[in-house]
Amino acid sequence: MIVTQKMSLFDMNKNRIIPLEIYVTNKPLNAKIHLKPPVIINHGYTIKNSEYTFIAKALAEEGYFVISIQHDLDTDPTRIQTSSLYEWGKPAWDRGVTNILYVIKKMKAKNPQLDFDQVILIGHSYGGEMVMLFTHNYPEHVAKVISLDNLRMPLPQKDKVPILYLQAKDTRADPGVLPSLEQNRTNINLISLNIRHMDMCDRGPQSVQDEINNHIIKFLNANSYP
Repeated sequence: MIVTQKMSLFDMNKNRIIPLEIYVTNKPLNAKIHLKPPVIINHGYTIKNSEYTFIAKALAEEGYFVISIQHDLDTDPTRIQTSSLYEWGKPAWDRGVTNILYVIKKMKAKNPQLDFDQVILIGHSYGGEMVMLFTHNYPEHVAKVISLDNLRMPLPQKDKVPILYLQAKDTRADPGVLPSLEQNRTNINLISLNIRHMDMCDRGPQSVQDEINNHIIKFLNANSYP
């Protein structure tokens, strides 16, 4: 059985609440949860952190301690796009990186039995931009990264952090986001799927959810993938 807990942290420096959903199994497997890096899920734009339960529950069943962060709040002002999507999104991605750092710090203090020195980051679209930016800035804190079709922030290529990139069929990443064939980065696994971008959350059909989870779990369990 998966236990789900809702809680909120408050970053006094930013005067900002950070809502979380936490997923963990209560099976005996949970006794070994400290052996696996915690997982942090980051939602897509206009999608809630509660809309990735198919990933969170599957990974909790595998023995991971899973946190899903709500980055955008209802009280946030509407941001009007007056420039490129990269420039429009960058302030929010920076805020997301700050949120992830704060969550790691506070959850490490609350759960000393878990190893928060390195975490597994998962991000969908807008949340994928955040996890790529975090990995650029703090590679030492990242065990593995999974992007569900981020389109703006280039994938880190100088570091050896293993990256799984699941590419949707109905979008196209900006130039320079993905490595070229000539670059052939051994730490990046790019998988093109016959899946729509907006189906990479709980809104997608069960078959899509199963396919995504299959790739994620294989990637996390293997030393190299595919």
